[in-house]
Amino acid sequence: MPRMTFSVLGQPMLVPIFPDSHLQKFATAGKIPMDANDLTFKFINRLPFDVRLDGFARESDFVPIDNTRGHLILARSESGVMTSKRPMFISAGPFASPGLPLPVEGVDGWTWAGCFLELRYGRGD
Repeated sequence: MPRMTFSVLGQPMLVPIFPDSHLQKFATAGKIPMDANDLTFKFINRLPFDVRLDGFARESDFVPIDNTRGHLILARSESGVMTSKRPMFISAGPFASPGLPLPVEGVDGWTWAGCFLELRYGRGD
């Protein structure tokens, strides 16, 4: 199967990930190019756990992601490209990979500070 070409528009968008981030509305205003409604996005998840992600066109549509809602982005993934309407809000949160727990703050020097999912929006051909 041919691989989708991907042309980046703008700077990467960093979506913060922390234990209850899925309950927060991450606003994308000013972070996604405004000249296109139908886009593709490339995700980069350098974190040691899986992340679920879902986007919403209106604030009233927002629903926090859970174990069955949203796109599953595997730990340490750097190559996924998906199509998307331009979301106004994003729900994203951490999920334990099968057989592995989520990291605990303060254990082995772990901190949730600086944990984020990187999204690169652009056009796919």
